[in-house]
Amino acid sequence: MSRVKAIESATKLLLTPGMTQIYYGDEMARPLIIEGTQGDATLRSQMEWKYNNPEVLKHWQLLGMYRKNHVAVGAGEHFSLEHDGNGTLAARFYDKNNHQDIVLIGAGLDNGKLEIDVKKVFPKATRLRNAYTTKKLPVVNGKVTVMVENGVVLLEQW
Repeated sequence: MSRVKAIESATKLLLTPGMTQIYYGDEMARPLIIEGTQGDATLRSQMEWKYNNPEVLKHWQLLGMYRKNHVAVGAGEHFSLEHDGNGTLAARFYDKNNHQDIVLIGAGLDNGKLEIDVKKVFPKATRLRNAYTTKKLPVVNGKVTVMVENGVVLLEQW
């Protein structure tokens, strides 16, 4: 099995609510075609560091840090937001044990500029940050304009 959708699989694994199982090598798109192995033995084969894929690794790192920094990603209440175009926009809210967290996640989106209405998610925000591009964004009339890269937007309060 080859890894033809390494960016997409990382997005789905790390931005989906609940727990996720990741094997070493996923973050570098390590090949899964290992001579002499069958089934999930390919997931436990020797790590070949020569297959380093910086773009995939950076994607995993950005998503992993966002998930680590925001409990709402894995454990929050999920609310889909309407938008024109491909992909999904969703808000995740977490409010338990005196800890609150709110994020807005976009996945499978078309790359390029996208205007997002954030009034329902961040009603008092004047600035947000896209953790995927690290850009700080002004909120104007309840909307932000973001640059979508690899189909992903990771908005957080700033």
